[in-house]
Amino acid sequence: MSEELPLIPKELSWLSFNERVLQEAADRNVPEIERLRYLGIFSNNLDEFFRVRVADVRKLAAFSKGEKKQRYNELLEDIRDKVDELHGHFTRIYLDTLRDLRKRKIYLIDEKQLDEHQDDYVARYFRKTVLPRLSPFLLDENLLLPALNDEEIYFAIRLQLCDGTVRYAIVQIPSNRLPRFVEIPQRKARRQKGSHVFIVLDNIIRHCLPDVFLGIFAIDRAEAYTFKLTRDSELELGDGISQSLVDKVSQSLQKRKKADPVRFIYDDKMPDDLLEALKKRLSIGVVDTLMPGGRYHNSKDFMDFPLIGPKYLQYPQWPPVAVNMAAADNIFEAIRQRDIAMYYPYHSFSVVVRFLKTAAIDPDVRSIHACLYRVAQDSQIVDALINASLNGKQVTVVVELQARFDEANNIRWAERLTEAGARVIFGVPGIKVHAKVLLVSRME
Repeated sequence: MSEELPLIPKELSWLSFNERVLQEAADRNVPEIERLRYLGIFSNNLDEFFRVRVADVRKLAAFSKGEKKQRYNELLEDIRDKVDELHGHFTRIYLDTLRDLRKRKIYLIDEKQLDEHQDDYVARYFRKTVLPRLSPFLLDENLLLPALNDEEIYFAIRLQLCDGTVRYAIVQIPSNRLPRFVEIPQRKARRQKGSHVFIVLDNIIRHCLPDVFLGIFAIDRAEAYTFKLTRDSELELGDGISQSLVDKVSQSLQKRKKADPVRFIYDDKMPDDLLEALKKRLSIGVVDTLMPGGRYHNSKDFMDFPLIGPKYLQYPQWPPVAVNMAAADNIFEAIRQRDIAMYYPYHSFSVVVRFLKTAAIDPDVRSIHACLYRVAQDSQIVDALINASLNGKQVTVVVELQARFDEANNIRWAERLTEAGARVIFGVPGIKVHAKVLLVSRME
């Protein structure tokens, strides 16, 4: 070919993929609740993009020289420009979706829209349910700042005290333990049959903010502004051979909690003095890390928006396709008669679970080999492998410790398998075993 094909950096290509997710959220032919979920998927994708892709480019820019360094810095600028553009699209689509939800009698309101009846309900909910889960800490220089979890959202709080002094504090919004969207009563004066009113957990805390510091400070005015950190999530395993891979991964997971921020996104209404206090205590000095945004963050929670309203507001659930086996009472007899092909995610996965559970107790099964990349917190597959080992089968399992964001879960399962007598093999550092393979040896 006389002309070279244009090469698009994989990071920008990935952002185009996430833009495609936004297109689904913008499509008015998509049910309204599903559009919210697409907004949540977009937000969740973007978090991982910064943890992994942007973190890699920043490292390459930091350790490169000359033209390479310039190229990586330009790529970081292009990424930031594209992300800013996508955030603009996100905000517009979000507001459009809220308007469409209001037409369906589903309302998402803030703390300033509460009437007296709703105010009383929110205050009681705060005192009983939210306040016991809040643990604020002051941004004093002489106090140790705890590591902030990059999967959570926080309030930066500015307290104007009655004596004229100003104090700063941080509190985690406990959306990991409480619903992010709380349904509250309708307005007394404007009741509508079939209506649903929600307020986000953030705004409940905003509404009752002085009560968080009740008895500690005499507060004249309290303000709260949301912020979120995104940290570099790459594991640094090193080259040492004396330390086991499990120990390396475990130590690297601990370092991940305190890794350098690659994104600090915050409410652009945050006062300058509060922003400077945060930057100083969180050691955020790199300008391109700062990303002013809107009032709300962690929009990934939209993926768990309550299932309410008529059924047409969301896609119907598709039941899994049953697998037809002639000899249903004995799965090995069914396999002996003919091959059984399954196509996922359409077929029921219960067949695979049943196959493995049967193999775990079948007297004629001699050994089971499996590769595990990413399994559930409560995995029936691993339970069956453990049961097989306890039943005297030779069980060998390759557990991939480098399954991003599931490393700790996989270490836990590896330890349980080992305790049950299974032989556990870990993936080779630098290479990921991504296959989902299962082999059962049986005497026929």
